Amino acid sequence: AGLDEPDAGTISIAGHDGYITVGLFEDGTPGEIFVVMAKEGSTISGLMDSFATAISLDPEAPEPYNGRGISYLATNLTDNAFADFNQAIKLNPREPLAYFNRGTAFVKTEDWKKAKKDFDVAISGRPDYVDAYLNRGIALIYMKELDAAIADFDRGIQLNPRVPNLY
Repeated sequence: AGLDEPDAGTISIAGHDGYITVGLFEDGTPGEIFVVMAKEGSTISGLMDSFATAISLDPEAPEPYNGRGISYLATNLTDNAFADFNQAIKLNPREPLAYFNRGTAFVKTEDWKKAKKDFDVAISGRPDYVDAYLNRGIALIYMKELDAAIADFDRGIQLNPRVPNLY
């Protein structure tokens, strides 16, 4: 199955304009993805080019989706971040990092219940995940589950007492 004519659009990341071109397979699924930032040479341009290249080379690998999702989240493009984290989870539902990242996006959007649920999955997959205990504890505070939040912070301290945000 070959690629159909690419679909192009404009994007803006942290105030920098760019263009995204997606080549579509005959069934409508994305194939090659290219991102060109107007400010060539910028860190954002380099990051997006790298993620687009990685995804084009292996669209079944979850890692580039996680990385690009983190970049989107850092530039307040939460919808794009959610899309990438969801794709990473779809590709590898056993990877705690994707749930942690999506949980962090839910924290950023103040959806505490969904954040807690994703941190639960991250911790079940990696019981020593200190940052997941920290972020789940934060979500639990906002959910008014203070005893559970304290238990998460205490567990995080047991795992790594050098993380100041746990205190």
